[in-house]
Amino acid sequence: MTSRPRLFPAQTLGAGLATGLLLALGYAPIGWSPVAFVAFAPLLLALESLADEARAGRPAKARAFGAGWAAGLVLYVWLLWWIVVLDSPTLTIPWVRWLAPFLIAAFMALYWGLASLAYVFVRARTRAPAYVIAPAAFTVMELVRGRGELGFPWGEIGYTQVAFLPSLQFAAVAGVSGVGFWVVATGALVALAARERRGRWIFLAALLALGPTLWGAYRLASATDRGPSIRVALVQPNVRNDEKWLPENREAIFEELAELSREGVRQGAEIVLWPETAAPCYLLKDGRWLPWVQALADSLDVPMFLGTTDYEIVQEGNERWVTYSNAGVLFDRRGDLTGRMDKIRLVPFGEYVPFSRWIPLLRKVDFGEA
Repeated sequence: MTSRPRLFPAQTLGAGLATGLLLALGYAPIGWSPVAFVAFAPLLLALESLADEARAGRPAKARAFGAGWAAGLVLYVWLLWWIVVLDSPTLTIPWVRWLAPFLIAAFMALYWGLASLAYVFVRARTRAPAYVIAPAAFTVMELVRGRGELGFPWGEIGYTQVAFLPSLQFAAVAGVSGVGFWVVATGALVALAARERRGRWIFLAALLALGPTLWGAYRLASATDRGPSIRVALVQPNVRNDEKWLPENREAIFEELAELSREGVRQGAEIVLWPETAAPCYLLKDGRWLPWVQALADSLDVPMFLGTTDYEIVQEGNERWVTYSNAGVLFDRRGDLTGRMDKIRLVPFGEYVPFSRWIPLLRKVDFGEA
């Protein structure tokens, strides 16, 4: 690649903003999934020029980080807008809702800045191709972002393909991280095509984008029903969140869930599913409502799977505190509790407070119930 003129900070930031906006179009509610395959081109074009500058000995680190950070900021503000409409039970500090989308987005965008910085660093010092380094850098970034006390894997790049079933089929063999790798690799080839004006890069970009997509379309067209079927009753009550947790509403909510479940069984359901945190109490600790739900499952004569919050009291030496979990529990047709699964990755600050295991003061902080 030939050397290009020096990029000004405004140009690199603009490239990052363009990538963030284009990529955001791939997510719900817009769902323009194909746009994601070209979304990384503006950012990677800028990063390629910065890699040229780094090879020439000019400083490029700050601009590389800034471009990636700008892309991540725009994307995550778009994906976290819903925080501003959370009600008081969900977010106990009302004024936080106006700052939270921007603060969380600014933090999560740091990972994009680091991925962009890593890209320029490696490209300036090795001959590894852009279409390998870019997807590797951003895939590793997403894996790291979803781990640890502050892990929050919201808005992974692979989710841009959810609205387009043919390309989404690639997740069956590569997982969501593999879909993200594929999207970024295609974007890198588009960037090379725009930068070098060579037809081979356009051909390779089209081949890479269309290959798995056409395979996915074939997979969908050739899909057949295999194995036995089962009729499922999906129970979805309509309860305002600010009313759900009031003790005086508990009986009415359980009765609504029960009546919807009975209607589902009358229509032939063989299993009843309630939503996440459907029980408006700590069901497994509740001496009244746990037997009530067990009796309901017994009367329906079908298994029931439902969501509930739960807690455990932890004692270490003189320290005592409560840990919370988001559980799914299974009752068999006799009403016996036969299975439980806890959510593995809880939402930071919503379902748990990070670092509270080591900093006792944080155990007293309550941001809400996510």
